[in-house]
Amino acid sequence: MSIKYTKEQIEAMIECTAMEGEPLYASACVNQSDTLMASTELTSEVVASYLLSHPQLLDSGIKRIRREKTYAVEHSKKPRAENSKRTEDLMAIQLVEDHHTGSAYGTMIAYQIPLKNTNKDIGAGKIDLVSYHEGLNTLFIHEFKRKDNSETLLRCVLEIYTYFSTVDKNKLLSDFGHSDAKLIPSVLVYAGSRQHEQFEVHESVRALMKELNVEFHIFEEPNHDQTC
Repeated sequence: MSIKYTKEQIEAMIECTAMEGEPLYASACVNQSDTLMASTELTSEVVASYLLSHPQLLDSGIKRIRREKTYAVEHSKKPRAENSKRTEDLMAIQLVEDHHTGSAYGTMIAYQIPLKNTNKDIGAGKIDLVSYHEGLNTLFIHEFKRKDNSETLLRCVLEIYTYFSTVDKNKLLSDFGHSDAKLIPSVLVYAGSRQHEQFEVHESVRALMKELNVEFHIFEEPNHDQTC
């Protein structure tokens, strides 16, 4: 069972993360899916509400990186599925190889996009998936979670917002051949997942997503039924 905190402790943890220059998604309280100590208030809702009222904290730990190499990297080998994160990586690879397309987010065109420029950019992270929607002329960068992933929706939102704020947006669009497109951060999850359930009930998290311009997408699973 995870440790429960008071509202004051949660707010102090967020302030401490910001003061230390760490990204907000790395704060332990951001991934708390339960309620506060001796309260019915959801931890994610308290954090999201606090960030909405303290917008100066939102860019905590974000370092904008100018990447000299292309974002459209070629991957030399597939990762082995040794843990849940590797499994998600393999799923992302398959979606790109299959040219998976969703009506809301377009066609998957790339996976595991590095944000770092040099090895000095420690912890810069990678974008899970990139898709292009021709009808909307929009490139989406996705934080992708498989159905049984236990992370909170709030953590997913703050992580993709961090990556969106870190990446050289004009270069990313240019490297994928869509210089005139819009670039939008997205959380892409399965129907019925923890993140989907939280999206339905966490009003403050939804409000934070709107403030950060982070979209929410349900993965459109392929229909393998065949008719004669």
